[in-house]
Amino acid sequence: MHLPSSTLFFEQIKHLRELIPPQLVDAVDRARTTVPTAAVVIALPAIYIVAKYAAAQIRNRRSRHYLAIVDPKTGMRSAVPGPPTSLMQILTVGQVPEMLAAPSIVAHQSQMMAQYGPAARTIYLMGAPSLTLSDPKLLHTMMAVKSYDFSVTEEARAAFTLATGPRGMLVIEGDVHKAHRRLINPIFNLKVLKSLLPVMQSTFSELEQVIRSSKGATIDFHSLSVNVTLNVIGRTALDTDFDALSNRAHAINWAYSRIVAAFSFDLFHTLWRAVPGFRYLPLPGNIALVKARKIVFGRVSDIMSSKMDGHSLHAAPVKASDRPSLVAALFDELSKNPDSATFTFEDVQNELLTFLAAGHETSSNLFSMIMYYLARQPEIQAKLLRELDGVDPEEYGQCTYLNWVVHEGLRMHSPAYTTGRKSKYDTTLPLSDGRSLQVPKNTMIFVPIQSIHRSTAIYGDDANTFRPERWANLRVATTVADIPSEEEQVATGIKTLHPYQFFPFNAGPRACIGRQFALMEIRLFVASLVHAFQVEIPSDSPLAAAEPEIKYGVTASPVALPLRFVARA
Repeated sequence: MHLPSSTLFFEQIKHLRELIPPQLVDAVDRARTTVPTAAVVIALPAIYIVAKYAAAQIRNRRSRHYLAIVDPKTGMRSAVPGPPTSLMQILTVGQVPEMLAAPSIVAHQSQMMAQYGPAARTIYLMGAPSLTLSDPKLLHTMMAVKSYDFSVTEEARAAFTLATGPRGMLVIEGDVHKAHRRLINPIFNLKVLKSLLPVMQSTFSELEQVIRSSKGATIDFHSLSVNVTLNVIGRTALDTDFDALSNRAHAINWAYSRIVAAFSFDLFHTLWRAVPGFRYLPLPGNIALVKARKIVFGRVSDIMSSKMDGHSLHAAPVKASDRPSLVAALFDELSKNPDSATFTFEDVQNELLTFLAAGHETSSNLFSMIMYYLARQPEIQAKLLRELDGVDPEEYGQCTYLNWVVHEGLRMHSPAYTTGRKSKYDTTLPLSDGRSLQVPKNTMIFVPIQSIHRSTAIYGDDANTFRPERWANLRVATTVADIPSEEEQVATGIKTLHPYQFFPFNAGPRACIGRQFALMEIRLFVASLVHAFQVEIPSDSPLAAAEPEIKYGVTASPVALPLRFVARA
């Protein structure tokens, strides 16, 4: 059939015309009265795809040209170092296959740093340049000074939205992010955190009972760590009990673990994050994610409704029967802080879900790996035990060696092992050597936190060794202005690290708001476990001969940690 009615079809898809070269649009307009509808329906999607591809290639060519290191004294431009690039890579999948072929994303980022320096370039899909940046001065500018000129990447936003909703601090940007941070900051004050310590202690007691019941048999400690930290975040943040250490199956536990799996780098979840529309296909994995999300979001909504008890969001009473929790502190803040007037039910729900997402995986992985390092080096375990003798748990924050152990655990195994940003505009970032980096708009940027923390240039030849004593002669500057001269550092014998040479909790306006909560939890759990048990690696454990396998998803997680716990007399 010829189409006088094809005019209607062209009107319906006229927004596509903006993507098609004008000459082609004119040709299609002249032909549309004689071309059959079926041919148009078949041709237009193909034209659309070709046009999008061509537009991406033009945009990425411009980005590659703009990207450069510039010497401000001479104005001379030089290419950002990176692996050789072929025309085929530029036209298709870039150097993504080489990235995926590396043993891990951390191994790839460490190789980029070692081979190409603090500003390294790779080619992403369809010729788009991406950067791996580790220069501390540059990172300070990008993550603090110009923080809101860089956004969360689309892939990260998709995954975080699944876990926390579209209004949580891991997702939101600009002024909205600033407003949420202003409201939530006060609930992590020292008074609130101290009130949570008894809840953490009682939760640890449950873990201790489970370990004692093993009677010295080999157990997978990481699974216990995951469950006990889930109980902690449930009770302290949401005032709810996940009962994760019991043998009973709970829908909320299944649902939460299913959502966490969405951050994995397997094929299904990579497609889910990266390919528009993939998550809406009626696949079993997608159906399971929808079900899991409904369970978790519904549970948090029920908790909020219970707290509100029929009152409005900003007038919910604090009940005398409520045990201390972050959700109680948040509702108290909502009732008295005038800045909270614009907060909606969804805002609060999403932030509570953020507490859950950000406060569980990171703590469980760090707890697990510190206990692994202590099991591997019993002399460090013994030294820690001597320091803890007779110390009240409220004073653990003042225990020097315990803090060194935790710092070294964070350095050796940073749960948030990398972070990503995307430039909103063309911008310039300063390098420590006096030159500057020109970064084009829409550039994907990777910050290799774990690789920085294990850099031999920063931490010495034994950077890959767990050695808490290194912190006797190291301190981390609070601000850039706090860094003394090299002469002063030599005179005192104390090396001062740039704030962006040790930042396991991220940095700038997007730094982890629950940092002190996490440190209090980890200090308590590590100290209490060492007090109660001698931790060992069994001779028949795979860990006796090799490092634990690490799975990289939303955090760096050990796959399994078969350890033995011998009760102390």
